[in-house]
Amino acid sequence: MKITFRIYLVLLVILSFILGMPKTSIEQEMSLAVNFTSSTATIWESVKVFLVLETHVLLLFLLTMRQNPAYRYFIVYFPIAYLLAYFSVTLGEYLVEPDKFLTIIPFVLCYGLCVVQYNSVLKADPSFALGLPEKPEEEYQPREFDNGEPM
Repeated sequence: MKITFRIYLVLLVILSFILGMPKTSIEQEMSLAVNFTSSTATIWESVKVFLVLETHVLLLFLLTMRQNPAYRYFIVYFPIAYLLAYFSVTLGEYLVEPDKFLTIIPFVLCYGLCVVQYNSVLKADPSFALGLPEKPEEEYQPREFDNGEPM
């Protein structure tokens, strides 16, 4: 179950890079990053570009981030924030070419599977899902009145 969750998480990140085919999101983000430093960009456009790049980096951190109690919130909010930031910049292109909306379906589907799988891992193994430290096995300690002899 944990492996399936990791697979869905990796697929989610991979799909974030190929979002909006034929012009992939990484190509889109690189062109936005070049325009980020241009003097013609408004402050609002620069903020939107920064949000897209930042949320994509946060989405990548889901793969390598050490599990902690807040991870369940990160798994919900990072992909949503990335998709909203991406749309804030590319909505014009998507409205011109409505067929591009179909390229979002794999990302949203994989996101749903990832959240559902994480919730099932949370129910099955909360210590893994919440990142709780594993308890070391306690060694057998004889009681004071126990002399260790069989009865």
